[in-house]
Amino acid sequence: LGLLAVLFLFTDAVVDFFNIQAANQEDARFVVISIGFVSAFTMIFGVYKATLTGLQRIDITNFCRVSFTTVEFFVGWLLLHFGFGIRGLVFAYCTNVLANTGLMWWFLQRMLPDVRVRAWHARRDCLGPIFSLGGRMQLLGIVAVVVTTVDKLALTIGQGLAFLGAYVIAKGIVEKTQSVPHQAFGALQPASAHLHGVGDYDKLQQVYGAAMRLCGLVAVYIFAFLAFNSDLVVLGYVGLRDSNALSAMALQFLCVSTVIHTLTGPGTSMLRGAGKPLLEMVYQGLMVVMFLIFVNLATRYGDERSIVLSFPVALSIASVVFIALANRYFHAPQLCPLNAMFLPFLAAPFAAFWVRFGWNLLPLAGEMTRWSAAGAVVALGAAYTAVFAALAWFLPGLTPKDKEQLVKFVPFGSHLLQRFKRPQPADVGF
Repeated sequence: LGLLAVLFLFTDAVVDFFNIQAANQEDARFVVISIGFVSAFTMIFGVYKATLTGLQRIDITNFCRVSFTTVEFFVGWLLLHFGFGIRGLVFAYCTNVLANTGLMWWFLQRMLPDVRVRAWHARRDCLGPIFSLGGRMQLLGIVAVVVTTVDKLALTIGQGLAFLGAYVIAKGIVEKTQSVPHQAFGALQPASAHLHGVGDYDKLQQVYGAAMRLCGLVAVYIFAFLAFNSDLVVLGYVGLRDSNALSAMALQFLCVSTVIHTLTGPGTSMLRGAGKPLLEMVYQGLMVVMFLIFVNLATRYGDERSIVLSFPVALSIASVVFIALANRYFHAPQLCPLNAMFLPFLAAPFAAFWVRFGWNLLPLAGEMTRWSAAGAVVALGAAYTAVFAALAWFLPGLTPKDKEQLVKFVPFGSHLLQRFKRPQPADVGF
């Protein structure tokens, strides 16, 4: 409610700050107030998603998110088609959030029929823990919002909308693809809370190490391919534009930093489960400060490349600092997960380079349209996946348990695993 009050008071100041044209100012006010309403709604009723996550029903939260994101896409497309413009997109997004929360409430009522969220059920003795941990998590959420928008805001002010548009294309590709390794993070938080509660720190260390290995492998698999084929990915994503070269360069830099940043995911999720989110806030604050310094220096003394590099470099340095601190907290080796996964990690850029090198030798690799580039990305992705999977599987690094977990992510993987798994000899008593 306080957030909504602030937005109502300062909406005009926000619109004036971004120098929005007079013809678009009403739409801008509508967008700011609508997003503020959704954010406030999520802060209040996000308890349903948090409870499902605490019950380790990540399958339900993912089902709700994927279902209504798909609905949002088609509703937004229809509203754009009928001329509703940006207001239609905002309406589709708000509908997604409201319906998503409603469906999670429905699932929670079926699982815990005796649980009721009522204001008059509040107890004074619960306020202390709620404001202690909840306040820290809310502050962490605010810092996260700053972190995810500071690069776009700084580039808009310093470089203009044309530069920002090229950068946002690359950032959008990265944000969509990084959701794949992020799917595992939701289950780590309740697992960490449980293991901390029972004092099983050996198991906690094992879970942290396995999460670092598997999430790192998935991240390097995805982003090595995107980095080596950034020109084709951008062309297939947005078509032929004058800014494609800048977008492809930004995508390459962001892919490298995102691999490193993904390795912070297990640590941040498990530290939240342990009730220690402040370490995450420190590294995010460090990243913001370094980025503002780097982008200011790059704008004054550098060129286009150095400006694009400012955010990936700041993100990478801050992520490395956090990974070192998280490894120390969980008593993992300081080079975790590189100490165990160096060769499988190296297999990704190796496979991506040679697959792209082979493609460049073909007569097809010439002037391409948007659809031919998209087809090339699919073909190269299939070849790259086969080569990388073979290398990662047979190179030393993955444990038998890791391989079993990875196979389960493949369609029909669990069925194949049971079919080809070697039978264990039965215990024979005498």
